[in-house]
Amino acid sequence: MERALVEVAPDDDGWTIRIAGYEIARELDMITAIQEASRFARQRHVATGRPTGVRVKSTAGDEMVVGACG
Repeated sequence: MERALVEVAPDDDGWTIRIAGYEIARELDMITAIQEASRFARQRHVATGRPTGVRVKSTAGDEMVVGACG
């Protein structure tokens, strides 16, 4: 089963959280954005049973997956 990812990425005013391409929070600091995205990923995993995680895009364009559930 494919892992559903919550995305955290920098923007002009801080960091943004997106789920399935939809922006759900913005203007956050990086740590808060990752914590909130991890919370959303855990909630989605509990609700659906699907594997989830958080994809963090750096300001340099690199990507890493953190906070994997399931």
